[in-house]
Amino acid sequence: MADPISDFFEDLSQRKHEPRLSHVTATVRFDIVDGRQTDSWRLVVRDGQLDVSPGDGPADSILTAERAVFEGLVGGTVNAMAALLRGELGLEGNANLIVSFQRLFPGPPGGRAPQTIPAKVGASS
Repeated sequence: MADPISDFFEDLSQRKHEPRLSHVTATVRFDIVDGRQTDSWRLVVRDGQLDVSPGDGPADSILTAERAVFEGLVGGTVNAMAALLRGELGLEGNANLIVSFQRLFPGPPGGRAPQTIPAKVGASS
């Protein structure tokens, strides 16, 4: 049976670069709690270049969630910011990083793709 969490991190590892994180240089550790076991993944981003590896270690931010919540994040049925506000997602370290890193999680099934905002918006003369 496929593991959606491992699949998510494998997909990130295959991407190598994420344009939506081109302005980010940081390390985030994801701690996934399943009963008494905690599995950790580290994501190092350098100007959008991704390096993903299993395991713990130092990080600028640490996101902690129960396995079911994290499966919802990687499946697009749970929003990271909403989970944080509900207390379902723990955060240590740089809180600003969650705004950037939530872009890695898919949107809701059947949702619209992100829209590009025009560079200049205004009334025409």
